[in-house]
Amino acid sequence: MIRANSSPSDAKMHSSRNLLIRFIIGGTTLIVSISAYFSYEAARKITLEELRGRAFLEVQRGVDEIEEWLHVRKVEVQTLAHTSTVRSLDWSVAKPYLKSEVDRINEFFVFQTATLDGSYFNTKVGRSNKNIKDRDYFQKALAGKSNVSDPFISRSTGISLIAIATPIWSNSSKSRSPIGVFNGNVKVDHIAKVVNSLRYGKNSYAFALNSQGEAIAHPDSVIDHGAIAD
Repeated sequence: MIRANSSPSDAKMHSSRNLLIRFIIGGTTLIVSISAYFSYEAARKITLEELRGRAFLEVQRGVDEIEEWLHVRKVEVQTLAHTSTVRSLDWSVAKPYLKSEVDRINEFFVFQTATLDGSYFNTKVGRSNKNIKDRDYFQKALAGKSNVSDPFISRSTGISLIAIATPIWSNSSKSRSPIGVFNGNVKVDHIAKVVNSLRYGKNSYAFALNSQGEAIAHPDSVIDHGAIAD
């Protein structure tokens, strides 16, 4: 058998071919890696956008639920304030009626009537020896504006509440000024319950702020301090 010996030029060509093959393989791996990276980044961006979208929709759902709940309560308070029983400002007459309404509606913690000087009666303590003439919700109602207050600590019960207040108008068509203020107070717990039910990702949470930017419903109880104390 005759064996042909490889020349030095053949060996050099073979070595160059191997280098070229390794280069092509390496380059292909690099291209595939770069492509995979950008594909991952694109998928990650899409996923984050989807999460943001779902988070926004979930938070908006919570906002709508709270606003709708407060709107219904506001209508109920305004309706009660227009009854002849509340307009009488006679607590002996209003007390049994308003207590029955607390039980019937089952959303309010307390109903309260206040006279122009800020003295008041409510369904929890009857006549109170406190005064609310400095309360923002009372002043707004006296100015003729129905309103929903920031959370505050009740002076008669010591509980964190939100007041839904409205003017009490006279039966007389000649009077254009309120003769008192009527409000239904709800516990902050309901707002916190809705906010805490919002879930849209690991390590994420929702919280509610009052008009001063303070947290009134927050998973961290240290931060949750939005109720105005006396």
